[in-house]
Amino acid sequence: MNTSLFSPHPRRPGGSGQQQDTGSGKIPGALIQFKAGRLFRDGETNWVRPDTRRGLCYIKRNDDGMPVFFWRSRETNTTEETLIVVPGDVTLEKVPQSSGRVYVLKFKSSSRRDFFWMQEDDETADRGLIKKANVVLNIGSDQFDDDEEDDDMDDEEEEEEEEQQQQQQTQRQRTPAALGRRNSREGEVLSRHREQSALA
Repeated sequence: MNTSLFSPHPRRPGGSGQQQDTGSGKIPGALIQFKAGRLFRDGETNWVRPDTRRGLCYIKRNDDGMPVFFWRSRETNTTEETLIVVPGDVTLEKVPQSSGRVYVLKFKSSSRRDFFWMQEDDETADRGLIKKANVVLNIGSDQFDDDEEDDDMDDEEEEEEEEQQQQQQTQRQRTPAALGRRNSREGEVLSRHREQSALA
């Protein structure tokens, strides 16, 4: 039975004959991965036919530095879709007419559309996953390398800033003013102690 393109996502299959999930582990070299099933448009209609199997989307980079989008069945651990992507040519976005977790991979250079329904348990993480996927898909190899270097530099700058703040804090504690305040407090305590001793 077909499922409306703009209806909530299809239900996962149940029953004793359900296939075992064998492909949920971390994919070596994957820049991002998330669990999702596929949906197929039924001809030219606004209907899609759900593939109810458990699936996994992930993105890697080939030897040329180009992003590659994969879909793998988690039941058979077999990769069934491999798409080499030109940075800037694709977007992965939520289908706004759907009340479910349905997403579409759209190509600017063609009319191709690939539909997916999210199978991750934490629905609140969808937005972050899709945002990261779009970043990975639309950054060229040169930019990607630059971004990695920028991230490393940012980490080093943060560490240096924290170290400088600690040194400044230590320096402030050692300034004459700080020593004077400490001596003043010690003097007040000693004076009160003497007064109490005299009264006794």
